[in-house]
Amino acid sequence: MAFRPIERLPMEIEHYNLEMIKPETAIEMLAKNGIKMDREEAKKVLELLYFLVKLSVNQIVDTENSKI
Repeated sequence: MAFRPIERLPMEIEHYNLEMIKPETAIEMLAKNGIKMDREEAKKVLELLYFLVKLSVNQIVDTENSKI
């Protein structure tokens, strides 16, 4: 399942690479907590997390902009 990327990000964070965590790193981190998954599963989990981060940031920015 692919997630549609959110195109709009605040200018302050557009230059950051939000996808810095590699699937292999996620696999290691999760394995330390007893969660096992393969590379494809880790990629899907990371896609979802990045989607949620972008969505959250955009909602915060929209809320702040509506106060102005």
